[in-house]
Amino acid sequence: MVMKHKTAGLTISSLILAILVGAVFVACGRDDAAVESYDQNAPHWVSIFPTDNSMGVPVETSISVTFDEPMSSATIVSFNTNTKECSGGVQLSRDNFASCVPMAQESFMVSGDKTSFTFSPQMPLDGFTRYKLRITNSAKDLALNRLEGEFMMIDGFETGQGVWPPDNAQGIKFLDQNTNEFEIWGTIEIMRALDETDITGYALYWGNSPGTKLPGEPPIQTFPVSDPALSFNLGSMFIPSFATHFLVYSVKGTIEQPTPTSVDIPDTVLRMVDGDNYCPGDFSDPAHFVVYSGRLFFTARDDCNSTGEELWVYDDMMSQPALALNIDGGLGDSSPQRKVVYNGDLYFQASDASGDIELWRYNDNPPAASKIDINGSGSSIPEDLIVYHDVLYFRANDGNSGNELWSYDGATAALVEDIDTSGDSSADGMTVYNDTLYFAANDGTGNHPWQYDRISTPSPVTTLLSISIPFLPFGAEFIEYDSRLFFRANDGTNGVEPWYYDGVNGYLLHDINDNSSDSSDPQWFTEYNGKLYFQAQDSLDNRELWAYDSISNSTWMVDNIHLSYSSFPSFLTVYKGMLIFQASNGVDGAQLFGYRDDDPSGKPFQISNINSGSGFMPEYMTEYNGRLYFSADDGINGKELWVFYIE
Repeated sequence: MVMKHKTAGLTISSLILAILVGAVFVACGRDDAAVESYDQNAPHWVSIFPTDNSMGVPVETSISVTFDEPMSSATIVSFNTNTKECSGGVQLSRDNFASCVPMAQESFMVSGDKTSFTFSPQMPLDGFTRYKLRITNSAKDLALNRLEGEFMMIDGFETGQGVWPPDNAQGIKFLDQNTNEFEIWGTIEIMRALDETDITGYALYWGNSPGTKLPGEPPIQTFPVSDPALSFNLGSMFIPSFATHFLVYSVKGTIEQPTPTSVDIPDTVLRMVDGDNYCPGDFSDPAHFVVYSGRLFFTARDDCNSTGEELWVYDDMMSQPALALNIDGGLGDSSPQRKVVYNGDLYFQASDASGDIELWRYNDNPPAASKIDINGSGSSIPEDLIVYHDVLYFRANDGNSGNELWSYDGATAALVEDIDTSGDSSADGMTVYNDTLYFAANDGTGNHPWQYDRISTPSPVTTLLSISIPFLPFGAEFIEYDSRLFFRANDGTNGVEPWYYDGVNGYLLHDINDNSSDSSDPQWFTEYNGKLYFQAQDSLDNRELWAYDSISNSTWMVDNIHLSYSSFPSFLTVYKGMLIFQASNGVDGAQLFGYRDDDPSGKPFQISNINSGSGFMPEYMTEYNGRLYFSADDGINGKELWVFYIE
């Protein structure tokens, strides 16, 4: 890992943060397969190993990646080998790609058909540590077409027991309760050695590398081997200059053993992005974030410069966000929304000076936007944009067929089907499941689930699912979890409750609000560490955080965050091994909360209290370059761009 210089900083807010790949291949050779010059189709990854959310992965594991077509070996083998900086087509990191694990060049192997690749880290991975795998668009096929979209693990995989000698401590866990830069506060836990026969105790130190003590620093704490807890509460303090690790040495008699067990020290930060108050005394109101072309794009307002609500951009090399493009061209608002990346461009809904809300395409090199006019005499208002089989799908109104399902292939926008010939089907909630596009739509008989199969023969088919799935409320949410499609639905008896579809039929998951036909109305479905989390309302009218575990087939309220009313957990997002969301405990208003399923307390924790009482209201949480960006109001600057990260 690149060394981090940690120095003194500010005050305390609250966070609890816990710290905690095979196949047979032939030797790598040259890319001697013929390159067909007419191949312009981007390759896709098919499988990876270890898989996302894997637990107990051996520290001496290999990494393997399989693609859907032969790949150029040179673009895969270009991973970092001599430094820990991230480079190449395949990257492995333990710190969200601030640094990467060096790979062993001699371990690189490729299958005979050049679709599968395997390689190994130069050294065993750290035990009990979460890693993420990323495939960048540096990976190319034999025709040198770049990978279709960068892949990155959502949660990553966690290694099992490390390779420490049996008389070394087997791990260190640290619970940090601070979000101020360069400060630390929390509990250090030591996992005792497997063989303590000759051990008399343990000594905890600051380190400036995984194996070197910080010069001039005495032990933080020593522990007799008889200590049942082996834990130490570290009070609020500055991280010593140049300290990057905690080190634990086993002590035999009075002699510390030469090789320590180590763990990286996290530095957690929560702050408003410098210079993001575009118009002092007014709100910039950033919203609708998306990562495109290696930068963070969002919608924001700058009334001081009379550009209205337009497209803005930020990257971590910029001192402050900048206007990307004034689409309206004047004083009005283009209000770009529903952003999605497709075929190397950014697509979204926006309006120009005419006031018509249409589909727009933006390219960042050079910055330029063009309108795709679907409704020539008004606004098509494209919504619910999604990429499926290299085509962009969305809901739009051409002025003739009503709000229906449309597609755009990069050249032509076309009506897929007029599902409700006498009105609006209002297709929404579009999600790809089992290589089929699913959505909610109304054909005049009610809002029901539909599916669209682009690759069916003899022609694509849009069909109403003829299964026992009841009415779907507008604003449908679909998510694939455990090979099933989950959503909210109303069977007319139990109210709006969580349901799932297994590819054959639909089933009620659980009647959470069992008061007659009252609804739990689940929302914000998000998968985290192998479980499905969402907001729901129980029979006591409390809207709280709920979870479903497919292994135990159980559903439960995670915690009653707001004891006398509802916490309204929303904008659920997975970041750094945590579930992050907005919620209110009834005292501090809507604030940033986190939850770790390995926290012994089993409870979510409040990360911040920035705007006490009136609410911080964090929204649109989006991860970019290993940091979590969002919109929030601190009560002084209005709603602005904020960032939360761990270094």
